[in-house]
Amino acid sequence: MVQCVITRVIVTAVGRFAPGHLGPLTALLPFSVVDDALTRTGLVQRRVRDLPARVVVYLLIAQGLFGQVSLQGVYRKAVAAMSGMPLPDPTRQALHAARARLGSRPLRVLLRSLCRHPDACPPLWRGLEVCAIDGTVLDVPDTASTRAWLGKHKHRHGLAGYPQVQLICLVHCTTRTLIDTVFGPVHGREFVPATRLLRSLHTGMLVLLDAGFDAAVFLAALAATEADFMVRLPRTARLAALERYPDGSWLTVRAGRTIRAIAVDVAIDTPQGTRTTTWLFATTLLNWRTHPAPALVECYHDRWEVEETFCSIKSTMLGGRVLRCGNPPGLAQEIHALLIAYQLLRLVMAQAGTAAGLRCTRIGFTLALEQARNGLITATDITGPTDSDLLGTIATYLRDHPLPERRLRIYNRLAKRSLSKYAAGKTRNGKKRQPLPTGTATLTTTINPNHPNSHQPKRQT
Repeated sequence: MVQCVITRVIVTAVGRFAPGHLGPLTALLPFSVVDDALTRTGLVQRRVRDLPARVVVYLLIAQGLFGQVSLQGVYRKAVAAMSGMPLPDPTRQALHAARARLGSRPLRVLLRSLCRHPDACPPLWRGLEVCAIDGTVLDVPDTASTRAWLGKHKHRHGLAGYPQVQLICLVHCTTRTLIDTVFGPVHGREFVPATRLLRSLHTGMLVLLDAGFDAAVFLAALAATEADFMVRLPRTARLAALERYPDGSWLTVRAGRTIRAIAVDVAIDTPQGTRTTTWLFATTLLNWRTHPAPALVECYHDRWEVEETFCSIKSTMLGGRVLRCGNPPGLAQEIHALLIAYQLLRLVMAQAGTAAGLRCTRIGFTLALEQARNGLITATDITGPTDSDLLGTIATYLRDHPLPERRLRIYNRLAKRSLSKYAAGKTRNGKKRQPLPTGTATLTTTINPNHPNSHQPKRQT
């Protein structure tokens, strides 16, 4: 029998700081950045404990990568490759006390710095930085403190569910990296908490907005940042045509502001038949020559990337589970750590996409998450990539394993797998589930210059 011994040199921090790492992702969040955040928030430990503050920061972020693992389990994964080092074995109570001492302020500072990371800057579209604002909800434990903070809401079926925290994000559409985030109790209108995101907008940005963000007060505040926007309006909105352009759009006034309106007829051809609908848009990009209507409609399709962001966080990282912490301070800490983990994965995906010349749709988020988990367990490239491979382990793997081109898939809006076995086979409104359409689909968009809502303004006598 031939025995083969594989040895590997692992470079870590010194002593009790050794468990504080994220494997290859540590290069994007080095020790100096974490120490600076702890210093700025006044949370550097006065004595070196078994769980220094820097180690706790990395453990909380690593827990965002392992959705089903406890903090104690994450600690053991972080030290799995350091079997020969004399490291402490903290109890669950010690980890709980350490995270309570830390709070959420250092994580909030780290998330803000990662949102300004150079790798987060996307390529421009016609000289504009395309981004989108949208929101989602996260289920939290049903405790007295969470109910007092968030209340308790009812779902469509009238059944009381978990308390929910509303998460509103400003996202780059070309890389799906975060620009800014806010969260808190669920508000009836998403544009109300989204107003806090306007602090991160500036000239040269194009913000894509879904229906529900068309409130006049919100659009006026957005326009005051000197960023441009494109928003979907209700089909019943009546927009007087002050001037018509050759590309099919027209100049109008809404909420006291001059905007450009675009009506689009959308036809989806499937083996089951053709479905048609009409969408109505408004934008502050008034020059139809530099930003023609067909190009704007095609660009607006990228607004869906913010939905992919929420899918990556809620389905891929969390696995559809409820958040862990049952009190507001712990929830704030957990959400910030989860968003930091997501941002790190998107940053390394942006590096891989830039190196391969591919869009974010060709770089697999699940692949990045798996490689990040493996790298943390094996403690790979903690101090950064070598000179021979500047991309790092994860980015190199993603560059060499791109996804195929995205297909156009059209499905009914159904709950494919209900959380309750008693509601299986039902749609979201309780009706019997219909079979999903199969085969290819074709999407056709046509600019409608004669939309019935583009009426001529009345002449004043």
